[in-house]
Amino acid sequence: MKLWLTMLLMLLMLVPIYGVSQGSCLFISYEPSCINLAIGGRAVGNVNIWHKSALTTYANPAVGAYREGVSWGFSEKDWLKDTGFGLKYNASLVNIGYKGMSITLPSYRLSELSGQYLDAGIAPLYDDHWNVVGEFHSYDTAGVYGFACDAVKLGDDYISSSFVKEHLMLACGITYKDITSYLYPAGSAVGVGEGSCWDVGTAARFSWEDISGVGVEAVGAYTHNNVFNGKAGFGDGLEDPLWECKNFGYAVGVNLSGEKVLGDIIDPKLIYFDNLVSFRYLSSTANESGDKSKGYGAEWGLMDTFFIRKGRYEDYEGEIVGNTFGYGIDLHYKDIVSLSWNYAEYPGGVLMNGPQKAEDINVNLDFLSIGKEINKLFVKR
Repeated sequence: MKLWLTMLLMLLMLVPIYGVSQGSCLFISYEPSCINLAIGGRAVGNVNIWHKSALTTYANPAVGAYREGVSWGFSEKDWLKDTGFGLKYNASLVNIGYKGMSITLPSYRLSELSGQYLDAGIAPLYDDHWNVVGEFHSYDTAGVYGFACDAVKLGDDYISSSFVKEHLMLACGITYKDITSYLYPAGSAVGVGEGSCWDVGTAARFSWEDISGVGVEAVGAYTHNNVFNGKAGFGDGLEDPLWECKNFGYAVGVNLSGEKVLGDIIDPKLIYFDNLVSFRYLSSTANESGDKSKGYGAEWGLMDTFFIRKGRYEDYEGEIVGNTFGYGIDLHYKDIVSLSWNYAEYPGGVLMNGPQKAEDINVNLDFLSIGKEINKLFVKR
């Protein structure tokens, strides 16, 4: 029987490090978006409806309904770096949104289609006497497939209230994760693990803007990850429960319209942003198989281009407690095209030396709006 002692020790350590009392393939609990990690950790991703990033649709599948156009996001991080295992985590997702409906799909990681990927590198193979007899590539992977819709936009023809149409959004979504674990050698007693799970989420928003350009927003959201208690089966016949979490959160935002404030001073065509300044506060509480955690924080934005983020993540049972921080740059023109980069620092647990660091990159293109802008160039006035 081929055994891999190093990986076994690592898996035993994952539970106290990552703050979950049970569960297999724990990499699916990782937050891929650096925007969310910087504001308050993975918990606040449940209620973050802002930013055109495909990665932010992972925490709550309903968030995709707030997207228009095609979004692509990629993040890569060292996971458990200070333990000496040298794990690499990355996520790559695509989101396609149109008139209140969206789908989320895994994107290509190099030449392989994978929404999430945890790479443990090349590991040694051992025989029954702990002699090294070879090596193999150890990794976990998960395909992420989501659908979301906004009930208000879908029911536009049946809703008579202009107030509801103008000020309310009620989104719901569902995500399916197809998980395969190659952490252990295929020929070992444990073998290859396979499993799947479903996530469901809702996110409701109320927005209002007065004639002076001051806007306010309020958001409430609920997500249940692994709602049907999916499990991962391994070659030894055992089935391990996958990570499960219930998450409830709220957010409030205040912004100042760039066009209404600057429209009399600058040609509106030159105003490339919606909000001159913005402020958002997010808070969310999660229950991960009995392990309760909380994340909260704020984001300050200037011209929808420069962002500063600050927050705190608290998981006392899992001994992951600390401040979060980050910033981002979004090079964009209105809601038509966007290229953003984000940086985050966040607590990593008792075995980590100082805060963990991560970066991501996101692209968004609204092809319909691009077509309209191009058409304007050729239309005679």
